[in-house]
Amino acid sequence: VPLVIGIAIVTAIIWIIASGDVTAALVAASSVLVIACPCALGLATPTAITVGIGIAARSGILIKNAAALELTHKLTTVAFDKTGTLTTGKPEIVALESMKLEQCELISLAASVQSGSEHPIAHAFLQRAKTLGIPVLPPQSLARIPGRGVSAQINGRDLHIGNPQMMKDLGIDMSTHNKTISQWERSGHTIIVLAESTKQPTLLGIVALSDKINNSAVGAIKRLHNLNIKTVILSGDNFQTVKTVTKHLHIKAIAANLLPEEKLEYVEKLQGQGEIIGMVGDGINDAPALSKANVGFTMVNGSHLSMQSAPVTLMRPDLGLIASTIDISRATYMKIKQNLFWAFIYNIIGIPLAAFGILTPLAAGAAMSVSSLSVVANSLLLKQWKPKI
Repeated sequence: VPLVIGIAIVTAIIWIIASGDVTAALVAASSVLVIACPCALGLATPTAITVGIGIAARSGILIKNAAALELTHKLTTVAFDKTGTLTTGKPEIVALESMKLEQCELISLAASVQSGSEHPIAHAFLQRAKTLGIPVLPPQSLARIPGRGVSAQINGRDLHIGNPQMMKDLGIDMSTHNKTISQWERSGHTIIVLAESTKQPTLLGIVALSDKINNSAVGAIKRLHNLNIKTVILSGDNFQTVKTVTKHLHIKAIAANLLPEEKLEYVEKLQGQGEIIGMVGDGINDAPALSKANVGFTMVNGSHLSMQSAPVTLMRPDLGLIASTIDISRATYMKIKQNLFWAFIYNIIGIPLAAFGILTPLAAGAAMSVSSLSVVANSLLLKQWKPKI
């Protein structure tokens, strides 16, 4: 703006010196100010972003702010949670070993402890209890241990359900069951353990759950790799189970047995190495990493906290939408650059013409309007974008 005002002043002075015609000098200076009116410059970015967010929504991608759309095209690495993201999030009980209880009582206690949880594993126990017609009791003194499991009192009994690491923290010896656990883990199953500590730490049962891989996961990972974007899994599950999943998905980088804060630290470590990180998750445990990532993606059926933490929500369980978001961001960024080019080229050509008196203020006003229309029209061309299958 100071430069344009300076050019207008210099134009007027030169016209007065050269011709002595004050009116012609003012007309030429006015023409410079009119042709340089920065409407097109002001429209260049917001029009492209508005159209980009619109076509994303039409494709099933809810982008909550412009910053996320502008940054997504820069992503170099996408990190995935496993359960509910790369998998369907609907695990099923496939095997169990009961040490002290009947199987029905084991299911009843496990479902009761988790009856207030939103975690997919809790749903698996609650669904099994419902199918078998087993009663589910309301838990008391409920305590959630992030990345580990849940503790609660049921009929005066102190019960704990979670992963094997939680049992180690409670001082429960599981060495006699290592062979069974290892066998289940090699099959890609998630291991959940039920224990009691009313009098002394006691192992009650071990359960294996299986969760199917998301149908869209293989194609989605392939599309990201084709876009030269690296992928990594950040999971709270055990390494062997996660490794089994990666065999089908061709993801080489794995970080397993992670607590929520460890997922956050892993994202920070990658950012410290110069990576621009996209994080994909759906659970409460993913919220810290989703917030820390440069761009967070969550599923529409994810937890409320994860949806608050991520600026991008996938409105259907199709992981291919992540690559589509990146593609839309790249197309939008290209439109922004094109718009800025047109906005500046009009000024670069128009200002000298106005300064030499070739353009009148009326003609300059018309040209300025045309520059604004060209920017808007160019942004609307984004609507021709189609998702790549």
